Amino acid sequence: MSVFLRPIVGESVWGLFVFGAALLTGCGEPQIPQVHLVTVRGKILVEDQPVKSGSVSFRPDAELGNKTMEQPAGTIQEDGSFELFTLDRAGAPPGWYRVLVMADNMITVDPPESPVWPNYPPGFLPKALVHDRYLSFKETDIKVEVKEKSQAEDYVIRLNP
Repeated sequence: MSVFLRPIVGESVWGLFVFGAALLTGCGEPQIPQVHLVTVRGKILVEDQPVKSGSVSFRPDAELGNKTMEQPAGTIQEDGSFELFTLDRAGAPPGWYRVLVMADNMITVDPPESPVWPNYPPGFLPKALVHDRYLSFKETDIKVEVKEKSQAEDYVIRLNP
């Protein structure tokens, strides 16, 4: 290596080292501002019967004034109950939301023994438990307002078949 290149290479390597050290020590985890959350617990029903599995997602409805970027979601339990979480915290920011529900009867089974597909064992293929419109923000007909002071019965969501 030429005598003229050594200082340039040495400074470049030193600069990369300093930059890398600054990234590792000075940054840490990004600080996410804490958003005010309200506890949201409820039930998902179809024709007064609980949806027994799946997930529910509340998507902010800007047309009704909800400008949050958060999308609280929760898991539907066997009795149809759910609790919303925003990131890793329980609750949802107050405001109006459109409700999306994804639910099917999918069960986990071992793959079929036969290499000839469609010899699926019973229960292998999922069947939707709710109408497809509840998968789309534009098509869902369920709108809910998350309020500061609410009761669990405020979030009983009755889906149309």
